[in-house]
Amino acid sequence: GGFNYPQIQTVLKAYQDKGQKPLIVLHKRRTKDHQVPEPHRAMVQQWKHDNVMFNCQYGNNDDWYWLYAAVKLSGRTLVVSNDEMRDHHFQMIHNQDFHRWKERHLVHYEVRGHKLDLHEPSVYSMRSQHLESGSWHFPSTASSDWLFDLMRLKWLPVVTAVNPGLRFDHVSAVRQATQEVYIYGGMTLNISAFNQVLGWNDDDGYTQQGDVWVLDTVAETWTKVQTAPQDGHGVPLARSEATAVTAADTAMVVFGGVVIPSNNSLIPVDLSDLWRLDFVTKQWTELATVAGTAKPAARFSHAATTIPGTNAYPRTTSVLELLRGPVGTVEHMVVLSGRHIVGDGWTILTDAWMVPLSYEGSGLTWTLLHADPAYDRIYSGVVYAHQGLWMIGGFNYIGQDNAVAYPDTIYAATDAVPNLELKFDYTSDASTLTARFNHRMAVYKSGILVYGGKFQRCYGDLWLRNTTTLPTDSSPYIQDLNAISPVMFLLLAFVVLFITCIILIAHLYKRLYRQQITHGTDVYVFGGSVSNTSRLQSGTFSQMNDMWKLDSLIGQWVQITPPSCIHRLPAPRTEAVAVPTGDAMVVFGGVVLPSSNESAADFNDIWQFRYDTETWREVVPKANTPLPLPRFSHTATTVTGTPLS
Repeated sequence: GGFNYPQIQTVLKAYQDKGQKPLIVLHKRRTKDHQVPEPHRAMVQQWKHDNVMFNCQYGNNDDWYWLYAAVKLSGRTLVVSNDEMRDHHFQMIHNQDFHRWKERHLVHYEVRGHKLDLHEPSVYSMRSQHLESGSWHFPSTASSDWLFDLMRLKWLPVVTAVNPGLRFDHVSAVRQATQEVYIYGGMTLNISAFNQVLGWNDDDGYTQQGDVWVLDTVAETWTKVQTAPQDGHGVPLARSEATAVTAADTAMVVFGGVVIPSNNSLIPVDLSDLWRLDFVTKQWTELATVAGTAKPAARFSHAATTIPGTNAYPRTTSVLELLRGPVGTVEHMVVLSGRHIVGDGWTILTDAWMVPLSYEGSGLTWTLLHADPAYDRIYSGVVYAHQGLWMIGGFNYIGQDNAVAYPDTIYAATDAVPNLELKFDYTSDASTLTARFNHRMAVYKSGILVYGGKFQRCYGDLWLRNTTTLPTDSSPYIQDLNAISPVMFLLLAFVVLFITCIILIAHLYKRLYRQQITHGTDVYVFGGSVSNTSRLQSGTFSQMNDMWKLDSLIGQWVQITPPSCIHRLPAPRTEAVAVPTGDAMVVFGGVVLPSSNESAADFNDIWQFRYDTETWREVVPKANTPLPLPRFSHTATTVTGTPLS
């Protein structure tokens, strides 16, 4: 959910009841009255009074402070947040040091009504450790393979003597004829102690793999595949976060991925190559692109599936089904979105591509698909069913405060490729799966299976979605490439706000040569000249010494009237200057113009108006010090120095 003050209070009290000393780290804007709902303002003030809250200043990111504090204090310092810090992790591509720190110090929480559940990290590590006694502790590499019986709705463990070991970010493909599952690549736990014994410090506990394993689901045995290059042309680089699909039940086709250097000082490399592993010969073949034709940018964390051609259907398929082949007689691979490395960071891609999986050595031609709206999600899933593409969930990192995981289902009919019209089902209730990414999807009969994933925590649930009911809604999100970007939207909003303020100042209360200061989202206006309506034709004006405040968020004026019986007020004037000084506005000089034959009078006095107390006070210069001459129509600014006393 969004920002919630009562939840913060609940977590604070829970740790105080344990005898611990929690510290709330909030951006200063979260403590301002116009930001804090009125029922919670007393609670925020109590946090300040009890010194259990730290506020970072405007322009600073609160992440910097609580991350620094947690790392600096080390030990068993915990960070209580449902923020997965994905922006920091993703910007590092795959910095395992940060991942290792997070799994030791990050506490997730859930609030259900008045019940708080804290999920603290384990007190033990799943990583290789050299103990003080000289012994070594290694995590178990036992198999963690399971089969789900879709008839009896029951999970069954697969116990094998040999297995690929614990790994993640690998890819898989199924060979239906032999009921086998092939996996390739990914990251594995590095349980070798040699690097640490030799003093090599670059080992982060993981190793990127380029191996292939096959699971016989009938015999329930794993076998490492001895692959070979075709005609000596090489094998794919070890990689993770690629995609793989099954091509006509004869081969596994792998596209893209990222290579993580063993040395953290090097930048990862994303890939755009396409490889085919023949299930029979166990040979790798790189599928080249026709020279001079367009191809997708290198990427990882993307999604992929296949669109069947008529030749991909079994012989028993009806004539009607054969006519529905959307891409002719050739099966195609479809690739959606993903991350692309730019400099030492990355960006989310918004494109979609299609390539035929029939290869005769002359090269393949990629086709750019036109999705409406553009699909821009990473760690999502996609399958082909019911004559279309089905996408579920995913993650989009838009900005520091705009990262989002999706719970929706998207459908795009493929009968008009290369055009894809995306339709959405974003209903979210107890009968639908929760927002997630990095899950797995498969087609079962007339439904789609979705397993696991993560968002704030890891999921182990299994869902079945019926495909006979198609999503029909338009996108509820801004994803059109022609739409205003978040930055442009903020800039446009600022311009509109600025113009609105000028119009309100000029027309709601017409005056000339006023003094105007902006403080936060408020605009303060003092003095100036207004038309003397009883003598409009003579062109006379009257000088003012009133103070007005404009709340620019709601467009409302409020007159500030300090009690003159307690505090003196500046004399009416125009053409003075005003400058901001932190929590106050300082006015110097100005002139009062005669309303008849009297002489004009200019000033050299200094007045300070405090925003918090809404009171004036005259600033008296020290005795026997030189003073500027009285003046008006001048300019002024502020410089860093000693504040007014």
